[in-house]
Formats: sequence, structure tokens, C-alpha cells
Amino acid sequence: MVLRGIATLAKGPAGLGLPVLCALMYIVTTKRWSALFDLEIASGALIVAVVALPWYIASYVRHGTAFTDELLFNDMINRAFSHVHDTNEGG
Repeated sequence: MVLRGIATLAKGPAGLGLPVLCALMYIVTTKRWSALFDLEIASGALIVAVVALPWYIASYVRHGTAFTDELLFNDMINRAFSHVHDTNEGG
């Protein structure tokens, strides 16, 4: 879970979502539905929050809305959907 928190710092929502998606796909493909109840979802979410949230909070306190505008809108949403940093010609 600590590594998931670090991945969240590095890759944003993908760092959190990809391990969750992999775990769900494992459960679906093996049909081990009881494994859903074996997962410690609440404690895992708490660990990720303890690892990742202090940086997000400190950055917001220091930079304000400029941080959230740059991080959320430019770095996460625009990079994913509109090729903000595409250096290829003609496309």
C-alpha cells in the first residue's frame, strides 16, 4: 500500500487506479469473489492517504489554485486527452 501511495504521487490517479484494476481483474478472471472481502480496502485507503495527501496539501497551501490548475487540468486532464506535450510534427 505504501508503494501505491508513492505511485499516486508519481502518476496521479493512474498510480492508484492501475493496481485496483489489476486486483479486480484477477478476482474476475479467477472467479474468487470471496477475495473481495479479504482485501483490506479501508486500511489500504488510509495508508495511501497518509503517504500521498501531505504532499498534495502542502503544495496547495504553498501555491494555491495555481498548483491545482497546473496539476489537475494541464498535467492530468490535458495530457491525457489533448496531447499538450506532443512534439511530433503534423499530428
